Amino acid sequence: MSDKNLFAEEQETLMQEQSTTDLQNLNKRKKTVKIILIVCAAIVALYALFMILIPEDYFAQQLPPIPIDENIKLYPPDWESDIMNDSEYAQMDYRVHYYDVDSGAIYSLEKEDLPSATPEIRFFYYYFEAIRLGDAERYAEFFSPDYDGAYEIPESFTEQMVYDIYIEPYTSDNEAQESYKVFYKIARNNGTFRQDIGEIGGVDVGCDLMFVLTFSDNGFSIGHISRFTRH
Repeated sequence: MSDKNLFAEEQETLMQEQSTTDLQNLNKRKKTVKIILIVCAAIVALYALFMILIPEDYFAQQLPPIPIDENIKLYPPDWESDIMNDSEYAQMDYRVHYYDVDSGAIYSLEKEDLPSATPEIRFFYYYFEAIRLGDAERYAEFFSPDYDGAYEIPESFTEQMVYDIYIEPYTSDNEAQESYKVFYKIARNNGTFRQDIGEIGGVDVGCDLMFVLTFSDNGFSIGHISRFTRH
């Protein structure tokens, strides 16, 4: 056999081997794509089944439960009450008190102090004013559209006798957020605003809350409210 014929046979053999290899690679790629499509279809099917079988309020149920003491006494709601004409409430201190980090002192905010107060303190002043007046529509405006706190925003509530209000800045690593520890009590609480604090053994009991304020061009808004914990 001549060298020319031998070379031609070798070329033909190489081409056949290459064709076989290409065909095998093509089959492997087809199998891989098929497996990926099957997996994707399975994921979609499982997700659809999950959304059908799991109740709509599933994710809301994942929030840490708000502890409610069974000994709390709640009063009957009085939607016609005018707390600013209540003699008992008039004797209580319903000013906003805030801790000044620079001086280490606690100051009370009077209405005439608002022009010189920081934006955050003015925010809390009007926040508690909305609660005191039972203005649920105005109250809702203090919250960010992305609010994800454990406390729901009530659609309506009566005028609330909030008092002993204390605001303290808390450490935050996010420059776009400000965190505050907030404490207050509600006298003769009727539960229309909050049911987890109130009168126990004749004494009003409050609790520390963590407020996270987010900042935007429109000012501050509440992004999160939860029970305060150092853990």
